[in-house]
Amino acid sequence: GRVERVRALQADSANLQRAILWAFANDPLLALRMAANLGWHWFTTMQAGLAWTVLTTALDRADGAPDDVVARVQALAGVAGVFSGRREEAFALADAAYVIEERIGDPARLGWYGFLRATQHVFSVEAKAAGAWLAEAQRWFTEAGDEHGLATVDYQQGVVAGMLGDQGEAQRLLTRAAAAFRRNGNDVTLMASLARLGEVAESDDDTYAAWAELRTLAIAAAVPALVALASSGMALVQLDAGDSEAASRLADEAMAASHEGFSPLIGGYALAAWGKTQAACGDRQLGIERMHEAAGLFTRIGYHGGAAECWWMLSEINATHGDSADAVSCAERAVACAQQGDDIVARRHALDQLEAVRRLAS
Repeated sequence: GRVERVRALQADSANLQRAILWAFANDPLLALRMAANLGWHWFTTMQAGLAWTVLTTALDRADGAPDDVVARVQALAGVAGVFSGRREEAFALADAAYVIEERIGDPARLGWYGFLRATQHVFSVEAKAAGAWLAEAQRWFTEAGDEHGLATVDYQQGVVAGMLGDQGEAQRLLTRAAAAFRRNGNDVTLMASLARLGEVAESDDDTYAAWAELRTLAIAAAVPALVALASSGMALVQLDAGDSEAASRLADEAMAASHEGFSPLIGGYALAAWGKTQAACGDRQLGIERMHEAAGLFTRIGYHGGAAECWWMLSEINATHGDSADAVSCAERAVACAQQGDDIVARRHALDQLEAVRRLAS
């Protein structure tokens, strides 16, 4: 939806949650329907913990609910659960939803189910499994004639291409998806594509432009978690460009915004950006401690690609300051994290860093 609608839902969040609490006690089926309608909003605004709690509570209390509503809530809970560090329960719910969706047999619903399953695997850095579900989603969306659905497949296939090391294809697909989202007026999925474009853009200028556009939209939509994500990305670009003042300001903004959200994923990104900025141009020891926190947070929720990035950045910091033993140790941990998924780029960066610091140590 448009940023105006997202902002309105954000502004009314407390009332909506009170309404759902009332429905839990007085009308469980209404609560389930509300969860089905609001679950996607909470997930896309990076409130995965809230989404998981409401969706699973609604499922537990709504006996005899219609299959189509149950399946939607199960599928959404499957994604929110993975982002909340509840992988086993989340995948079980998604499997249960698939049984119902196959029975319903609606190609548009199956397309969205396939997209959500791919999203689970993308977060888990399982590129091959994600690609298989995206191929199914593409087939179902094509059958349904769902252009927006096909654009979301482009977006997620771009993410997978980036994992597999094809940065050019990643940028092509993500750019095409972003153009489609602009045409059809879907700012929510546009923000998602901009976040990923910020990771794969070929130049610092393009990277910064993607993060800056995301930040503008996130501020307009009143989504603090996405403000934190964009500011984190912008801070790292400015740090690489040597503008420590701008990097520090943006990193501080990211940390402040991350405290308003409900996403451990976003908290990890903000901690990593703030920590790296501090380590480079502020309190080095405090910065390193915050980056350790970020790596631990990513590991706890199963986001091993993010943990790997933290460890290789820590390795670089230690190497720069002549701490060869710590640089090697951190690089080894980066490799261990990267090897838990299919992200070829993360694995290559970690291995290259380990080789470089071992040479330095010797």
